[in-house]
Amino acid sequence: MQSSLPGTLYLYQGEELGMRNAPISWGAEEYKDIESVKYWKRGSEKFPSRSVELFKAHHFLRLKARDNARTPMQWDSTADGGFCPAGVKPWMRVNDDCAVVNAAVQRHVDLLVYDEFETIRDTPASVFAFRRKCVQEESITILNFSGKEAEFALPAGCEILFWALGSYDALSMEKPKAGVIRLLPWDGLLEFVQDDIR
Repeated sequence: MQSSLPGTLYLYQGEELGMRNAPISWGAEEYKDIESVKYWKRGSEKFPSRSVELFKAHHFLRLKARDNARTPMQWDSTADGGFCPAGVKPWMRVNDDCAVVNAAVQRHVDLLVYDEFETIRDTPASVFAFRRKCVQEESITILNFSGKEAEFALPAGCEILFWALGSYDALSMEKPKAGVIRLLPWDGLLEFVQDDIR
């Protein structure tokens, strides 16, 4: 919600771009902070052939490692996200989505700067939704402030062009392009829409 409302944000290490934490698919060797390296070494020595314990240790790293949310800043879509000059490698891997999630791509998104703001009033009690419009661009943000699933009916004439951000993994963002949207508990979605009503 904070990143799609007008105003000044105070953010931490790439949040303003929607940079994601280190992907689940990354191995423990991708975490470079000293505590994570020591933790993984101890776990590997203690449980060398016990895959369940190593899986739990890897899961813990994904949740708690300092580097989980400290991947190099994604400035553009060049090698290593433009973090280092060509031929220089950063201290750790850059997220693989740097070609589409980076500062250069978002630099001139008028919708996020010059826009009209409108709350969507016909929602369930636990859901807060709003629109932002600018010229031919429009986004809708839908937030479920409940520990239970909720449904949100997209305004008539609105069709989702693409789902931009969500609170859950990518599979949870596979939602219909029109009609009723099912929200998971504590879910938040940002989508860009086409509005036939204008």
